[in-house]
Amino acid sequence: MDDNEGAILEPSLSEWHELFNLCANAVDDKTITVRYAESVLKAIRGVKPELKPGLGLIYDLNAALYCLKLLILPAKSTSTTYHANFMGYYNSVAVKEMQDSIGLILGEPLPLGPEQQGWTVVLQTLDFIRNEMLNAQQDQIFGEPYYQLWQAWIVPNIKDKNVFLRELELLEQAGKQPGSSVHQKALIRAQCWMYYRLSDDRMALELLKQAQENTKDYYVFILNILGLMLMEQDWTRLLEWLITVGPLLESRYKDVMDSYAGYWSKTVEQLPECEERMWSTLREMLPYSERIYEQLMIELGQWRQWMDLQLSNNVDPLAIRATDLKPLEKNAPEVLLPFYHQAVERYVLEKNRGSYKKAVRLLKRLSKLYTKMKLTARWEQFIDSFTDKHSRLRALQEELRKGKLIP
Repeated sequence: MDDNEGAILEPSLSEWHELFNLCANAVDDKTITVRYAESVLKAIRGVKPELKPGLGLIYDLNAALYCLKLLILPAKSTSTTYHANFMGYYNSVAVKEMQDSIGLILGEPLPLGPEQQGWTVVLQTLDFIRNEMLNAQQDQIFGEPYYQLWQAWIVPNIKDKNVFLRELELLEQAGKQPGSSVHQKALIRAQCWMYYRLSDDRMALELLKQAQENTKDYYVFILNILGLMLMEQDWTRLLEWLITVGPLLESRYKDVMDSYAGYWSKTVEQLPECEERMWSTLREMLPYSERIYEQLMIELGQWRQWMDLQLSNNVDPLAIRATDLKPLEKNAPEVLLPFYHQAVERYVLEKNRGSYKKAVRLLKRLSKLYTKMKLTARWEQFIDSFTDKHSRLRALQEELRKGKLIP
């Protein structure tokens, strides 16, 4: 028997969708629920035709995409707010699980060369995902598979840049369709990604600014592009993007800003001469960048600059985790002395026992620092002078004794 006998040699997505529809219609309970989508997926897998490995992966991907679409149908068709919220909760969990399954499939290498059988259905799959992404109420549901498909299967296998030009044309056509309800943010992001792939950074960044919005999805999209440059070790290009997108990341999301700081840290490591560009960019992003600004100072050993910032802002040392101060205690203990001394004086001026206890906590830290710096005599001179100066503050004297700072 011929090895290809019984196999679908040149499948089309329309043929597969006819098969998927038959499976969906064969499920008894057709109420659009998570269980229904799972049943349909099981049925589709059960009738999977004999396919070569690459085509088998593409089939599995389309089966999962088909069921992902089933899961978001209730949100499109429901009219009552209560029912939409109820279905939304359970379906959102299932949507995430289905997206994860799609990610795992796309994580498998696609054993197809650019000229081999199967690319027609890959591009048809791309058309399907694009259409769903541009017409969905929530673009990220199909946006994630859209970019994963490009990055995992198309970019590694097709080096001809015409594929990006083709996609730009199709995106433009989708946006111009009469009566179209295209998701504009999703459209602009996709165009931005294609221009990035065409190395047209000017156009890509211009579109990125047009799409600016204070949402987690927008920030993640930017970080994903930065991540591509990091993966490709395109440091000069990454530097320019970090400078340009910084003001767009006016985000309170800790993980977003931490990722942005991480890209800067790696870039400065490779291009030390760009460190001042990093500081100037972060200063322009204040107050959103304040935390990572300080974090990078610590990472890069800018001890005195970090301390100057704390002192100018009257930061309380006790408001900082002791572990965060360990690098300074190890590398530049002398810069902590004025930080602790000034805070001690502020606490004493408050003249209440709670503040005295805090002052004693900092004095104990000072004692350890002076010992570490081999300045024991200077510490003894200071604590004697401090005790004498505040001899009338009975409660403070009691706390000093409790802390074993004086006899």
